[in-house]
Amino acid sequence: MITTETPLKKIAKKILSPLKGTKIYSWIHAVSMAKDIRSGKFYEAELYLLPYLVPKASIAIDIGSNYGLYSYHLSNLVGGCGKVYGFEPIPITFNTLSKVLKILSITNITITKQGLSNFVGSALFEVPLQDGGHLMGGQAHLLNSDSINADQSSKSSWRNTKTFECQVNVLDRVIPNDEKHRVSFIKLDTEGCEFLILDGALETITASKATLLIEINPQYLEYFKISLAASLEKLAILDYKLYSYKETSRSLVIISDSEIVEANYIFIHNSNIKIVDEINSKSINPRS
Repeated sequence: MITTETPLKKIAKKILSPLKGTKIYSWIHAVSMAKDIRSGKFYEAELYLLPYLVPKASIAIDIGSNYGLYSYHLSNLVGGCGKVYGFEPIPITFNTLSKVLKILSITNITITKQGLSNFVGSALFEVPLQDGGHLMGGQAHLLNSDSINADQSSKSSWRNTKTFECQVNVLDRVIPNDEKHRVSFIKLDTEGCEFLILDGALETITASKATLLIEINPQYLEYFKISLAASLEKLAILDYKLYSYKETSRSLVIISDSEIVEANYIFIHNSNIKIVDEINSKSINPRS
C-alpha cells in the first residue's frame, strides 16, 4: 500500500497531538484520509484490477476496511443497486472510517464494528502505536490466544501497542442467505487471520465463486499456526487458482506456493477464468 505519511503530515500530527482523542482530531484525520483516497494518493496496485472483478449491482466485501480505501472504490463499482459490506473491529479506526464514508458520500455500504474469524464471540486485538502515540490501524491484528500473557505476545518488534477487546463473527452468519450468490469480490487484509476467516465463509464462497484478494504474510501465518500449503489446498479443492498481479505489465500470472512472499494475491474461480484473459489481453508490455 502506498502511504501518505509525508514530512508535512508528520509535522501536522505533532502539532495536533494535544487534540488526539477528541472529536476535532477525529474529523481532521477523516477529512485528510478522505481527500487522499478520493485523489488517489492513498492506493494499492491491485485497485487497477477492481473494474474487471466487481460487476455493477453485485455485492463486494471489504474485510479489514481500515479507513475505507477499498470500500470507496468498491462502492463506486457496484453502484446504487449493489452493496458493500465492510468490517473494521478497532473502535477508533471504525469511528474514523464512519466519518470518511460520510465525507465521501458513500451510502451503499454497511459497515460493522466487528472482526471476522472462524468463531463467534469476543477476542483481543493488538494495534501498534507510532512514536507519537498514534494508532497504526492498518497493522491491527487478532491476538493468538496462545500468546496472551506470554513474553512475546506481538507478532513483531513494535515497541508500543494498545489492546482492544472486540466482537468477532463469521462471514456466513453476517451475509444473508439470499445475498450470498451475489457476492462478486472479497478482500481480506487482517494481518494473518485471512484463512481463518475463509473457514467461516465457505457457504458464501461456494454459493458465489467470488474472486478473493488476500494479503498473505507467511510470518503472520506461522503466528496463528496456519499451514499455508493446507490453506491453499482448500482453495484449490474449491476450484480456485492463485495469481500474482504484476504492476509493471498490468497482468495476472499464475504462481506456485513456493513463490509466495508478503504481498497481495488474487484467487479466481475456474468458472471466471475469462476475467484473467480480459485483464491480460489489455496488459502493457513493459518494454514498449
